[in-house]
Formats: sequence, C-alpha cells, structure tokens
Amino acid sequence: MASSTFQGIQRYRPLGQ
Repeated sequence: MASSTFQGIQRYRPLGQ
C-alpha cells in the first residue's frame, strides 16, 4: 500500500522539487 501511495504522490508532487 505504501508503495502505491508513494508513487501517486511522487507523480503528483515529486520529492525532487
């Protein structure tokens, strides 16, 4: 589950920025 949420967040709001 965490993987799915983490990917969704990175796609919408990348941590790189």
